[in-house]
Amino acid sequence: MAEPRPAGTHNRLGLSDSLYLRQHKDNPVHWQPWDDEAFAVASAQDRPILLSIGYAACHWCHVMARESFADPATAALMNELFICIKVDREERPDLDRFYLAAVARLGRPAGWPLTAFLTPDGTPFSGGGYFPPEPRFGLPAFREVLRETAASYRSAPGRAAELGRVVIDVIQARRAGGDADVSPILLDHVSRALAGGIDALYGGFGNDGPKFLHASGHELLLRAWQRTGDANYLSTVAGSMTQIANGAVFDHVGGGFHRYAVDDRWRVPHFEKMLNDNALMIRLLTQLWQATKDPLFAARTRSTINWLLREMRLPGGGFASSVAADSADGEGAFYLWTETELRDALGDQTPAFFSAFEAVADERLAGRLALIRPFKATAPTRDDAFAADLATLRAVREQRDRPLRDGKCLADWNGLVIAALVEAGLTFDRTDWITEAQNAFDAVLRRLGAGSRLAHRVAGSALASGAMLDDYAALALAALALHEATADPAFLDHALGWEQVLDTQFWDDEEGGYFLTAMDAEQRIPRQKLIDENSSPAGNGLMLGVLARLHGLTGRDRFRHRFEGILRCFADRMSRAGLQAATALCNSQVLGQLTQVVVVGDGGPAAALRHAAAQHYLADRLLVSTASGATLPEGHPAHGKATPQDRPAAYVCFGPRCLPPVWTAEALSHLLCNLRGGIS
Repeated sequence: MAEPRPAGTHNRLGLSDSLYLRQHKDNPVHWQPWDDEAFAVASAQDRPILLSIGYAACHWCHVMARESFADPATAALMNELFICIKVDREERPDLDRFYLAAVARLGRPAGWPLTAFLTPDGTPFSGGGYFPPEPRFGLPAFREVLRETAASYRSAPGRAAELGRVVIDVIQARRAGGDADVSPILLDHVSRALAGGIDALYGGFGNDGPKFLHASGHELLLRAWQRTGDANYLSTVAGSMTQIANGAVFDHVGGGFHRYAVDDRWRVPHFEKMLNDNALMIRLLTQLWQATKDPLFAARTRSTINWLLREMRLPGGGFASSVAADSADGEGAFYLWTETELRDALGDQTPAFFSAFEAVADERLAGRLALIRPFKATAPTRDDAFAADLATLRAVREQRDRPLRDGKCLADWNGLVIAALVEAGLTFDRTDWITEAQNAFDAVLRRLGAGSRLAHRVAGSALASGAMLDDYAALALAALALHEATADPAFLDHALGWEQVLDTQFWDDEEGGYFLTAMDAEQRIPRQKLIDENSSPAGNGLMLGVLARLHGLTGRDRFRHRFEGILRCFADRMSRAGLQAATALCNSQVLGQLTQVVVVGDGGPAAALRHAAAQHYLADRLLVSTASGATLPEGHPAHGKATPQDRPAAYVCFGPRCLPPVWTAEALSHLLCNLRGGIS
């Protein structure tokens, strides 16, 4: 039997449940997982730690792996100078958020892959993002960074530790208490600034690439339209999303959105597809259809959901986290075409197809073509006439080598997509989408823990790390959406139970707001309280919406107090963060603006009332259904409301009062149309 090698002298990623970590198991780097053994070795040898954080679908992570981590000379230098730890950011968002912030505070470009240099106890003292093997893009060569960083640590380890402590103190700086509200005046100021940052010609935030989807930022402007009645907000959002939805960042053949575009015109995608991005886009596109009835937004919603159900469902239930940008033939090769491939696939239909679509070339596409709907196309926005052609292209594409799918099931991202499926199902009267959402919800609870405490993720049958704030918040949002769609009290009970866990394990009694991690979670890094977006909504921002809805449904003052506590903690940061706190800003008014549409009664007429309510854009609408003879809680404004005239009725309620009932879908639609411009 071979002698076991000393700790820290071999690559330990081969037994990991993380696809991303297993992708690095054959590197000559002596990669360690984030665990006590790795830190014990670093401490015993007084060697600094090289922490590398990425994810399976990350293109530049794989570039750095090919260029540096697979290179024997670079790996030997890493092994000589550092204890090397590899982390999957989707498994450990707490580590990702903390070390991203630390590297940014050190004044270095931060992104993925994240490269952070730590003292043996995990204190950050240097870092960056991607480093090339030779000087390039204005970045130093990775091996030179390794030598200089190790020499700096060896010459003054105390100074490195002190620098790290200063960075941590800045990250943890206490927030001054502010007002318990974010005023409409502040929201108007932020909204005007964000609207001014939209590219008036090509859409999206900013006038240069890269351009990200920023669904929450667009939603904030859509809410500004409702709040102010200023039609410019609606036209800005609709115009921006039209360009995005017609660009190559949307996969016209297979559905779903890529993570971002590297150019300003949405013609050159960065090709990975992320579950969280698509969940947020389903929600935004649904709301835009409610506001405009533009068939483009309905078509993109439908195509994205079709992709989700066709390609992202997991065998054990729930949805996978991502699809990579790269396949065997290179980045984006699965999605791109040559002229010959398109002509051969479409045959006689080629001229008709290209009356509505365009195949664009760009030097960054490596000689291949990306499909778009042309900028300011005169062709109808509906894709129905080309469904057969797109299906033909999809069948051809399926013969190619597919990008790798990361099959981990994440609690927070599944919560976001379940809530979005329910909202789309209610809006478009697709009960099958609601059923899919319910099935996914049941699977997530079955796989991640049906009790009060959840796990953050599962890959195969292996659970990893306790659930964090974002997990509980997103799943509570999903539970409330399913309660809205089904009137099943069990979903409300789930949301109430998870809020109780957050209240006891995550709430900061001193300053207000929720910590990202529980009291009993690993404490190797400081606990963080966050309001900023990090490609997904922050849990504190989501919880504003959850708490307001729980207060509306139950009337319990505790939920209002928690809502106000979050605002007191983060109001100052929200006023300065703008786009980076978009979800929190969106939800900052829900407590006072919640509009409950209460449908009392059964059968087809009641269903027609619910459908009428769901088709209208009201940012903070809550649909409540109760059967004839049932009663709502005493704290609910519609408590005791009956079905007058012995037929289903709808009550529209604000705060503690309800308007007189209406009995027909037409009357309810008329009432809600009038209300939309009057809510402020």
